[in-house]
Amino acid sequence: MADYTLQEDYRSRFKDFQAVEIRREALEVLETLDIVKAQLGNVTKERAREVAVLEADLESERDARRGWQDKATTLRERLSSLEQARFVLVLVDADADIYLFQEKYLSRDDFMTKVREYLVSLGPAMKDAKTIPVIVKAYANLSGLAQACVRDKKVGSAGDMGQFWCGFTRRYPLVDFVDVGAGKEEADNKLREVLAFHIVNPQCEHILLACCHDAGYVPVLRQYAAQATLFERMTLLSAGVVRPDIGDLGFRTTRIFDSLFGGSPRVTLTATNGKNVQMPPVTV
Repeated sequence: MADYTLQEDYRSRFKDFQAVEIRREALEVLETLDIVKAQLGNVTKERAREVAVLEADLESERDARRGWQDKATTLRERLSSLEQARFVLVLVDADADIYLFQEKYLSRDDFMTKVREYLVSLGPAMKDAKTIPVIVKAYANLSGLAQACVRDKKVGSAGDMGQFWCGFTRRYPLVDFVDVGAGKEEADNKLREVLAFHIVNPQCEHILLACCHDAGYVPVLRQYAAQATLFERMTLLSAGVVRPDIGDLGFRTTRIFDSLFGGSPRVTLTATNGKNVQMPPVTV
């Protein structure tokens, strides 16, 4: 009987031990779960921070993209404005009578027609040759030029010279004649500075320059001849013989306007050998 009681006691203790062991294992599992849960919580927080950073980066990228899109739109609009503002410039040193047009052309569009013809002849390099705005600026000492032309009987009176340039500027909205007043180099200086300003202007597609009679332009033209991009953007407008020192620079030269020039009949003298000799152009 005693042995049976002892066995039952062992069984009871063993069951208690098993129960304790089960609880211990359960506690260990719970502790492990708590650790894993804490680790998962940390990982979740870290990932949440990373997600927040990524979301902020994404929003920043969206803002940047919108900003670049706005800038691209602005640049396209500016480029379009620049394209619309392109022009061709004709500069005339009018201190020489060789650039007087025949009077009959003042009431017609022959001058601009000739300009368009020349621009078209430049080929694909000249976009919109038939429609691009053409600005013309002529500089001279009007009083001095008029007096010289009257003296050499190339105009009837000083007033005729003023009327010529007045009619020419009225005929074309973008044509300006500037009376620079007395002074040997006033017209030259004015034209050189205007040329220097526009030759580097990307909106100025091409320049027609009427100055082949004056050696004073050689140093300036030589500088532009040495720069390929500027060299290609300029054409010398010839009315008569081109000075050799200017011709040697190699610029394009056109005589397409010859039929327009010669505003008044030039005086022809008879030499002692009986041959006719044309007077040289008047310069002031």
